[in-house]
Amino acid sequence: MIAMIPNSGTEIAFDDSIVLQISATQFFDLHVDFPNDFGLFMINLSRNCREIAMLEDVVGKSTGWQA
Repeated sequence: MIAMIPNSGTEIAFDDSIVLQISATQFFDLHVDFPNDFGLFMINLSRNCREIAMLEDVVGKSTGWQA
């Protein structure tokens, strides 16, 4: 997952999923070629990353886990 914070958890998909790996150039091209879609994608991605990080923090602290 793209994030600006370290990912200390493990993600498990409940449904069939596809893992997509793209280069920095492809990521930039997406931004240039489809700016509206890219903006919406980044808003949703950043919201999901924050939610996952908060959940990791809450669960981690409740179990005594430390990074």
